[in-house]
Amino acid sequence: PPMPHHGPELGTLVDMSSRLLVHINTLSGAIPTELGNLVKMSDSLQLQFNSELTSAIPTELGKLTQMKSGLFLGENKLTLLPTELGQLALMYSDFEVADNNFASFPTGDRSTTHQYTSTPHP
Repeated sequence: PPMPHHGPELGTLVDMSSRLLVHINTLSGAIPTELGNLVKMSDSLQLQFNSELTSAIPTELGKLTQMKSGLFLGENKLTLLPTELGQLALMYSDFEVADNNFASFPTGDRSTTHQYTSTPHP
């Protein structure tokens, strides 16, 4: 059986500025909202390839305003891409959210989303 994740404790690493790598595991459930406390992170937050991470990407990740590259959330089962990620204005590369279960694309108008249909990969 998958081990329970203990993600909330990661939110206490408030001085961490780069390379939190927890990809290619069997993490399940939601991404801990406490990761939004890592406000000094500027590079490489990797949570991809944890195929049992489900639910919405936490809006709190929008607090990571120092992120410049390397936000990897792909290859999960995440269901919502929050508009708050638009606050990551310094991002210039490697914002990766591919291969999730998103049903809409956020816009600047919080009352509107653009629906799209994704084609499953063979």
